[in-house]
Amino acid sequence: MGREWAGLPLDVVASIFAKLSADDVMSGAGLVCHPWLEAAKVPDLWRSIDMAHITVDHLFKFNTDYCTMAKVAVHRADGRLESFAGNFFVSDELLCYITERSPSLKILTVISSSDVTNDALGAIVDGCPRLELLHVSDCANISVNATLKAKCARIEILELVPWDEDDDPYYWYWRRQDSDYWGN
Repeated sequence: MGREWAGLPLDVVASIFAKLSADDVMSGAGLVCHPWLEAAKVPDLWRSIDMAHITVDHLFKFNTDYCTMAKVAVHRADGRLESFAGNFFVSDELLCYITERSPSLKILTVISSSDVTNDALGAIVDGCPRLELLHVSDCANISVNATLKAKCARIEILELVPWDEDDDPYYWYWRRQDSDYWGN
């Protein structure tokens, strides 16, 4: 006898999806059938979005636009996003999108992104009054200076780790890719 997986109650499927990563739900599980897609759109499922585990190799292997995927996840949170973590694919554009749609944001983590600037960080600090923890590390275009620290003064846990190209695996990965491409 076969099972009718599409007939599972919405809350049961959503609780199963809560155990998966955001990218797994959007690129796989949520696409199985229409009832599972509906479960993948339940806003409470998207209160916490952790996409910091994605690697550059994964990006090339699956040719996925993680920035767009993150925007879909933020949209699905329907204003209830409390925690977001991302890495190299995070951009100023994505941070502005999060700022506009996430007044409940409490935790933001950005690691190894070269497309995030002080301006976008300042905007998210201003636009998300509940922000309690901000962790930004190894972002090449972030200048950890007195102005940024002053802007973040109300943040309870502030971790601003300057970028160091010697310790950045993505920097060396891209440099190696560029060398291979250009024949150097």
